[in-house]
Amino acid sequence: MRAFEVPRSAIAGLAARGGYSMRDRVEYRKLLEKRHRFQDEGRLSPPDSPGATVAVLLPFVAGLVQDERDNWDSFARDAELLEQKIVRTRRIPDIRLGATTNDFRDVMGENGRHIPTVVVRAFGSLASINVPTGQGDNYARLSWLGLSRMASHLKKGKFFMRTCAVRNRRFNAPLAAGVVNSHCDIWAAVDHIIRIVGLDDEANALIRPITDMPELSYEDVLQQFPIGRNWRVPTAIPDEVYALAKGIYNNSVNRSPLPKPVYME
Repeated sequence: MRAFEVPRSAIAGLAARGGYSMRDRVEYRKLLEKRHRFQDEGRLSPPDSPGATVAVLLPFVAGLVQDERDNWDSFARDAELLEQKIVRTRRIPDIRLGATTNDFRDVMGENGRHIPTVVVRAFGSLASINVPTGQGDNYARLSWLGLSRMASHLKKGKFFMRTCAVRNRRFNAPLAAGVVNSHCDIWAAVDHIIRIVGLDDEANALIRPITDMPELSYEDVLQQFPIGRNWRVPTAIPDEVYALAKGIYNNSVNRSPLPKPVYME
């Protein structure tokens, strides 16, 4: 069997465009500038405290279920248990089971400015999650960039990711990088593929603060969350080329039977 090769034209095109790094760098700089503007203008949610609202967003995509522990009943049970826990801590739960992209816009926008804390359970990674569009079985891949564009303010509470948090992109900015006031408040199971069954599941212990830095620069993201590479691939191959080759391979030779997102958000 021949080794998989990246077409030379694809590599040349990537080099001509400056790779992924230029776009990532530019967009992440805009994200940080927007954060700074919100902070300067005081466009912040209230801090978390008794009586505050906690939004629980559970976007469910049936076509992506590969394990019964991730089925609809599991998401519904998680929503029920999270609601009970939030009430016990004297907060107000805003449960959105089957959340769509519109729910995320609502919570991150002006309608959700009173909400300091967000909990997300979804299919995804550290940098993106899959969210129903509200149109049949279609879903979108909501990335750190898409979520940041929805923000009208910054959250002063925590952002909990009850999702897989692998580093499968060339640039793995955390999903909530553009919607929280401090990056210390982003919690995720970095580098882990998890399936959570209830609040007592041992996988919950893997969800921890992703950094002790209030703000991650572009260089910090590259250093702390580099792309997770196959150890058999020589390190001499640049990340841009590795990511491109992996994408071409997964979309051709190793095509997944799982449905594809209809668009990137």
